[in-house]
Amino acid sequence: LYLKALLEESFPKSLVTKYYGTNDWRRHRRIVNPTFRNLPLIVFVEFAAKLLDIMEKVDNKPIEISNLMRR
Repeated sequence: LYLKALLEESFPKSLVTKYYGTNDWRRHRRIVNPTFRNLPLIVFVEFAAKLLDIMEKVDNKPIEISNLMRR
């Protein structure tokens, strides 16, 4: 079975099944593909350390994590 066939069966009216594997999907995937490449571990560690520094400054108050993840 192909992934698209499984998706169409499970989610017949979803946007995923409408666009997955189409020319539009391929074009969009090419545009965002650099986002999915593997980053060197040191880059991840640096950003994680910055995130932890920001979170430690909050002083036990609620954190809006979605804003931090977009920085």
